[in-house]
Amino acid sequence: MHTLFIIQIITAFIVGGAFIALLSLIAEKAPQKTAGIFLTLPSTVMISFVFMSWATSAESTAAIVPSTLIPMATSMIFGITYGKMAATLENKIQSKAKQILISYLVAISTWLVIAIPIATYQINNLALGLTGWILITIIAHLILKNTGNLKAPSRKYSIPQIMGRSIFAGTIVGLTVLLAKLVNPFWGGIFAMFPAAFSSSLIIFHWYYKPSTLLAILQKAPLGSLGMLIFTTSVIFTFPKFGFIAGTIASYLLSLATAGILIKLLK
Repeated sequence: MHTLFIIQIITAFIVGGAFIALLSLIAEKAPQKTAGIFLTLPSTVMISFVFMSWATSAESTAAIVPSTLIPMATSMIFGITYGKMAATLENKIQSKAKQILISYLVAISTWLVIAIPIATYQINNLALGLTGWILITIIAHLILKNTGNLKAPSRKYSIPQIMGRSIFAGTIVGLTVLLAKLVNPFWGGIFAMFPAAFSSSLIIFHWYYKPSTLLAILQKAPLGSLGMLIFTTSVIFTFPKFGFIAGTIASYLLSLATAGILIKLLK
């Protein structure tokens, strides 16, 4: 393994983890009705795309974007599955650690069942990806809407929690770079959509609060995911045209503008 590639993976781990931690702090300060918007801002995917392009090329990253849309939407199903499973286990298993472990394994298995075949068979059609994203997002919205007006817990993160979240997210980003380089960009692209932000947030809240509060922090996630969709699809055009650095900036500005409009509408 070349020294440059090792540097790329280590840098991806550090930068990715730090950026996820920053977004968690921003979400902590946000009002409850807009917290879901901040939690769905491009984080893992943005860092992953940058370092995938550095390790391979901007064109190869842009080329696999359609294959990432359905796994991106499935991240919301991951969150819903985790919340529902946690509520089911609350009165059946006393140990909170076991509740978290089982809930996470069930939720991530659901995500993998959908994501892995897309990478394995290299399903990379933009129309199919957008259709899948729309259907899954509508389903997630309806499920979360029917949970009622739940009260979300206070979004306060301790230093160890922020560090843990950073390490977890950084590991995922590093893994996407590794897979893109050693296997093929499809695997890197799929794992760029790994629900790292949802995973860390739900585990932290599950540990400190009742499972009934978990879905509350996700209620605006389907709406907020529109910003991530804008970022991801714009990469198809901006990366080949401007390169991955300027392309990332342009795509992220579009995503932030979308998030700003959504927050204004919610207020």
